[in-house]
Amino acid sequence: MFQSPLKTVAEKIHSGQVQWITVLGEDNQGNVPDVNDLARWYEDYPDPNIPVLADTSDSLFKYNYLDGGWPTIFVVDGNMDIGVVPGSGNNFYRALDYIESLD
Repeated sequence: MFQSPLKTVAEKIHSGQVQWITVLGEDNQGNVPDVNDLARWYEDYPDPNIPVLADTSDSLFKYNYLDGGWPTIFVVDGNMDIGVVPGSGNNFYRALDYIESLD
């Protein structure tokens, strides 16, 4: 039976095998996100296992890490090394496939 990679990833998040952090680099108008933006995000995607953070200092976060567009998923290992990057065309499924393959 086919199992969606998203279901497998969610199971790994909820078991503690994978830590997922959402970072909002901007709001819907391209501005620095505020606490209301975080609250709206959590209302749309509620999960007590996934913290939602904001790049509130308007650093170059979105330019340095979100070059491929939205959403962008990086996989960082226990040594804080980036193991999977989105790649050309922001293929975030590559990261989901990697997470799914973890034992």
